[in-house]
Amino acid sequence: MEPTEYSYVPNGPNDASRVAAKRRGQFSLRTSLIIVAFAVLAVSHVKSTLDLRAARTRLREQSAEIDKLRGELGIFEIEDPAKAHLLFIRRNQPDSFRYRVYLPPRQREYEICVTTKDVSLSYLPDETCQRESLRAGGVIPIEGTSFFVDVFLAKDRDGEYHWHVQHPRGEIVERFVPFAKGGQSHISSGNSSGSVVLSDPDEPIVLVRWIPDGEIGAAPGDGLAVWIQ
Repeated sequence: MEPTEYSYVPNGPNDASRVAAKRRGQFSLRTSLIIVAFAVLAVSHVKSTLDLRAARTRLREQSAEIDKLRGELGIFEIEDPAKAHLLFIRRNQPDSFRYRVYLPPRQREYEICVTTKDVSLSYLPDETCQRESLRAGGVIPIEGTSFFVDVFLAKDRDGEYHWHVQHPRGEIVERFVPFAKGGQSHISSGNSSGSVVLSDPDEPIVLVRWIPDGEIGAAPGDGLAVWIQ
């Protein structure tokens, strides 16, 4: 075979060795490029996975923070429009409580009741309480909307402490009766901050039962009870 200017024919063993070495070099370079490409893909996949996990963690943290803020602001979704909803909102001030309440519409009007006498865990002293209608004087019916009720202990200008229960239609004030024993215990149907309590609107909706320490289970006595009926 006659060589042409376009082909190369090895001439002897040295030329054959050079051709083989050249081919091995090309193979090694191709293999290296493939390995590098796979390594880049692997690193990119690992980084994407870690970034995704970090993003999910941030989303969970942000979601928890949003839920916390919603609870502090008293924001909640109406899960069942036929049920009463009660959310206890923790406050920084001592002897101060805030509740957000949703009441479904009904024929009988709602009233808020407050008493500091005959407080018990077993029943609500309807005969000794002050009560005010939650509809009286209101241009817009309170049913079907949510509203705040604030309960706090304050020293008035006369130097005596009184319980104040503020609601959308007014305020009820009851004289604070000092407890015989030191310390108090706060017991409420909605004392789990951020947790919405659903209940039958035709049953009493208890916001606060406040009684002295050591008196739980004892006969009714002085304390504080606030409920809606």
